[in-house]
Amino acid sequence: MVNDRGLIFLHVPKTAGSTLRPIIDRHYAAGVICKLDVLPRDLEIFLNLPEQSRSKIRVLEGHLQFGLHEHLSVPVDYVTMLRDPVDRIISMYYWILGNQKHVLNNLVKSMSLADFASSGFEITTNHQTKLISGLTQNFSADALSVAKNNLTSHITAFGLNEKFDESLILFKSLLGWKRVFYVRRNVTKNRLRRDEPPDSTIQLIKNHNALDIELYDFARNRFDEIIGKRGPSFQDEVVSFRRRNKIYSKFTTGRNLVRRALPPPARAAIKKGLRAFRSS
Repeated sequence: MVNDRGLIFLHVPKTAGSTLRPIIDRHYAAGVICKLDVLPRDLEIFLNLPEQSRSKIRVLEGHLQFGLHEHLSVPVDYVTMLRDPVDRIISMYYWILGNQKHVLNNLVKSMSLADFASSGFEITTNHQTKLISGLTQNFSADALSVAKNNLTSHITAFGLNEKFDESLILFKSLLGWKRVFYVRRNVTKNRLRRDEPPDSTIQLIKNHNALDIELYDFARNRFDEIIGKRGPSFQDEVVSFRRRNKIYSKFTTGRNLVRRALPPPARAAIKKGLRAFRSS
């Protein structure tokens, strides 16, 4: 474990959270991590755990709202990622279309992107502001100011999907992480780029995510300010990390493709080499 503090990862859907989670998991013992992916069912199970069981938990991960630190027995750091709201909704729409196991797949496959944007689904309407403010039940325009305050005063580290590598290097510094190499996961395929949908559809998405747009602009400016203060050495570290992560990603992808065909000694040797690369 990195230290005696706990960690809560507020995973806003389609903000590279599935890529970030394995990085988090490397830094904490498996027995102290609680993954809450299906709200409200999983959250209810967590809140109803016996105190003795809940006191062992140090890490919460999932599509969570701010405020769950009150239910952990140690001080915690919050981590989250944000994304351009228009790009997030487009990605979300095509992700659901391509994922037959998604709970909304049957509904969404009969919708256009414009229909999806105006559907009233919780995930399509200021969802980033809802989760980061913690005001999912009593949501109002005040949630924006609460979310901004949480970002600046209570969330230890936040990043941007569009600047994922910079976000990881910042997290590494702020949280004491050591091994932040990654392979991208759950990337939406066969989707339109942000500039391809009709202007009317883009405007519809913006209309339903006005608070998220303001929150994202605030977070982006704040993020640029934070890394700007770290000087040229920060960007040098990002460049070096990208070069090495490209090697790591190719190696890991290739390993996953062939590992089942290899005898156990060869698999063990590859695993040992990968572990050494992460730690170097």
